[in-house]
Amino acid sequence: MENILKIVVERKYYKEEYTIGNMFIDGKWFCNTLEDKDRGLSQSLSLSQNKKLKVYGKTAIPKGVYDIEIHFWSKYRINVPLLKDVPAFTGILIHNGKDQNSTSGCILVGLNTIRGKLTDGKKYLTELTKIIKDAKSKGKKVIIEIK
Repeated sequence: MENILKIVVERKYYKEEYTIGNMFIDGKWFCNTLEDKDRGLSQSLSLSQNKKLKVYGKTAIPKGVYDIEIHFWSKYRINVPLLKDVPAFTGILIHNGKDQNSTSGCILVGLNTIRGKLTDGKKYLTELTKIIKDAKSKGKKVIIEIK
């Protein structure tokens, strides 16, 4: 496991319009996450099954394991983590944002200090991106597991 940086998102609170979780990096708590509603999508389901369950712009990505790369997000002119090969989704990023209206399937990072919202997202996104860049510069593979 030394050549792998493992990020884990454990979904914890399943609400009507969003999902709150915890992000761990190599087993250590890092921050909270906010995603769209978990509708039961999973890498173990077929692509057509995942597509049937998905509601565009209002669905959390399938549970599973994904490779991460750093991506330049031209909309905001910043580097952010990008999840690769997510079934039934494209362009899934980890970024900051306040609530489920900012997600569109992406994973938001920050602190869940207000019900249904995140704060301090920029700080956590900057730190996460730095950790991933540092790991990649050392030749490590970076993966994320969504549980």
